Amino acid sequence: MAANKNNNSIYNAEGWTLIRFKETDKKPFFKIFASWSRDDRWRLSSGSDQAVFIKRSLNEFEIHQSSGSVYVLPISEEGYATHYAMMILENIINEARKIGVEAHRVIVTDRWQKIIKERITSNKINSNDFLFITDVDIKIVDNV
Repeated sequence: MAANKNNNSIYNAEGWTLIRFKETDKKPFFKIFASWSRDDRWRLSSGSDQAVFIKRSLNEFEIHQSSGSVYVLPISEEGYATHYAMMILENIINEARKIGVEAHRVIVTDRWQKIIKERITSNKINSNDFLFITDVDIKIVDNV
């Protein structure tokens, strides 16, 4: 399915999780599982082959998807979801694994907090900071 590069939707998630998908002999692909407690809603992003988190403030970052949509993510709410949304997330990961696709939750904020501490210590923090997630510095969580 071709990505629609003109989609300018912005989603302000209440809770979120980064999921890393990897098919055999292909580059990893990252998607955001966003959730909202009101009406127990959830959304799986179109994804991107790069997980680049751009700092909006000390409390939020954003990630752009291949469709053109943007997810605004509160740093402190990584991993938050209602019980229902967590069951959906677990099902998405399990279904991917059934068809031979590696699928894992990825912890982002640990790496982000380390970078922020380093920048504060060296007095080099600014509004253009970003976090580029690679396979080297991600922490994969196998259990949902």
